[in-house]
Parts: sequence; C-alpha cells; structure tokens
Amino acid sequence: MAYDIGDQPRLTMTFTDIDGVLADPTDFTLTLQKPSGIEITKIAADCTHQSTGVYYWDQLLTESGRWQINVVSTGATVAAEQTQLDVRESNI
Repeated sequence: MAYDIGDQPRLTMTFTDIDGVLADPTDFTLTLQKPSGIEITKIAADCTHQSTGVYYWDQLLTESGRWQINVVSTGATVAAEQTQLDVRESNI
C-alpha cells in the first residue's frame, strides 16, 4: 500500500510469547528510517498500549520515498520484524 506525504498511518506492533499467546514485551524499540536516512526512534513508553501484546504508534509521513521500519523487543517476548512504507510525492 502506498501512502502520500501528510498521511499518518497507525503502525501496530503485536507481540506473542513462544507459544503464540499475546504477551507484553519487557521493552521494545521502534526505529523508523526516513528516505533521507534520518532515523526516528521510539520505545514502548512512547507508544500506545492498546491491549496485552498490542501497541501502536501513529507516524506523520513527511518525506516521499521508502521508509524502513524495524521493531525489536526484549525480555518476556524476544522478537524482531522489519517492514517498509512507500510514500508518494504530494500532487497538491
């Protein structure tokens, strides 16, 4: 899915234990890298805790190009995931 500059998608992070049961990590780091290379780092305390094992962060997209997203959790649930967002240049 492509986004436009000015969109603010909700980035949802879901954590499970080794048995696949939703569980809160001890901590996690969400790193967003803008297309320009500038990194934005958020920790669990910065994000909204929606329910057990589910957190989210709403990110305003300010640059066109490919945004890299990396989440690494520690403690009770150890996991890592990477994804990306494609952001189009605004036509306005």
